Amino acid sequence: MSTLLRNLAAYLRTAPNKADYHIINRADTGSEETAFVPLEPGFKPARIVEGDGTMRRMPVGSPKETRLTHFLDGIERMHIPCYRSIVPMVYAFTAAVVRRRNDDKKMATWKWDSNESIYIPDAYFDTSDMASRLSITLVNQDDDPESKPIEPNPALMIERCRKRAQKDRERLEHSLLETWAREFGGSDDDWLLLDGSLPYAEERYSNVVGLIKSHQTTYFQAKDQIEILSLAAGERSSIFKVERRGGTPPLTWYLRLRPNDGRDVFFGLIRLEIADAPGALDMVDEISRWILSERQPLSLPDGRWDRLLYPIRDCEQFLRSIAPSRIMMEAAMMGI
Repeated sequence: MSTLLRNLAAYLRTAPNKADYHIINRADTGSEETAFVPLEPGFKPARIVEGDGTMRRMPVGSPKETRLTHFLDGIERMHIPCYRSIVPMVYAFTAAVVRRRNDDKKMATWKWDSNESIYIPDAYFDTSDMASRLSITLVNQDDDPESKPIEPNPALMIERCRKRAQKDRERLEHSLLETWAREFGGSDDDWLLLDGSLPYAEERYSNVVGLIKSHQTTYFQAKDQIEILSLAAGERSSIFKVERRGGTPPLTWYLRLRPNDGRDVFFGLIRLEIADAPGALDMVDEISRWILSERQPLSLPDGRWDRLLYPIRDCEQFLRSIAPSRIMMEAAMMGI
């Protein structure tokens, strides 16, 4: 059980103005994940850097034995243990892991890290009293320089906490990526597949591949988008770049993993990223063939099996095994 939540529960049992708190110790759903405000779709312009600058569909060839040896993924699990009036207090567990595939094809943990935090807006909680009495790790919801103070709207506060937890998870992932790159960066023998977008696209990450499974952001207008969504299994799009603030943009392209006949246009569609290092353009088709070879075994019964590669699912299973379950989180608040 989470030590942080136990400490919080101990504080709330004797908290001043205890009647102001609405304790939550029963779930409304059987899911391990809490439903939060969904991300809104967005658009960012992109520039095609292959051929004559036209969006095209290209076969990548037959699957090829993969050179991917390490896999990185992270998790964020959130829970609302209580409200004070209408202001939520949000608990978050974040973790990241690098798993390696050994010569015998078995997966093992290379390194992992985790963190627990409770997000509280200072304006509505006596955080100094809580921190001093029980050594609770507190993160002010309003101390992000990019955020403006908001009125006590529960949905908006929860969404702000979701974004803070996402950043905490990304920090753990980036730290592990840095550690891995110091040991294996630039190696021809060791390649890492990152579940998500590359945080850095420098040459020292020339043997890191980012895999994006969701498609919240669109990068092209209708004509080019039609080409992308018409990809057949084993085909990729033209290579393009999306400009970034304060960083070198990676090379990126779409790849269809599985036929989508009779299915949604996004079925089996992923986007891949690699650093724009010398020789990177020549590696795009080969890397795509590695990814095609990772389609087996299937990541069933996960509902994302069409885009979720089994080694990434293996990372997720490890992370879920170390994360506090919903039952554990609710049990910490029982009896208050």
